[in-house]
Amino acid sequence: MKKLLLTFILSLMSSSVFAESYYCGTTGTDAKVIYERSALDVFIRTDGNGNGDFPFEKLVFESDESIYLIGSFQDFPSSASLKIIDKRTGEFAVIFLSTGVETKPYYGDCLIKDE
Repeated sequence: MKKLLLTFILSLMSSSVFAESYYCGTTGTDAKVIYERSALDVFIRTDGNGNGDFPFEKLVFESDESIYLIGSFQDFPSSASLKIIDKRTGEFAVIFLSTGVETKPYYGDCLIKDE
């Protein structure tokens, strides 16, 4: 009976983890990106229509207030991106990091969807 109860509780917790999505856009652009949790520490990134062959984003830190994601680019082997999403306000920041290239941060907002 205890195993059954534990299994039920874990299935409820894991289903809520997989339903978390963030629909984000940066200020001044029409581009939209969706970050959808697919595992405890992995988010899948797609375009605003849910299409695309984009790499996953790795969760590097999470609190009740925010999440921090890091991703890489296949076309640019010595680069990465860091995203910060404020879970309370939906504010979004991203910076691209690359060796030998100076970049600036981008800011925007996310619509947060928990199912």
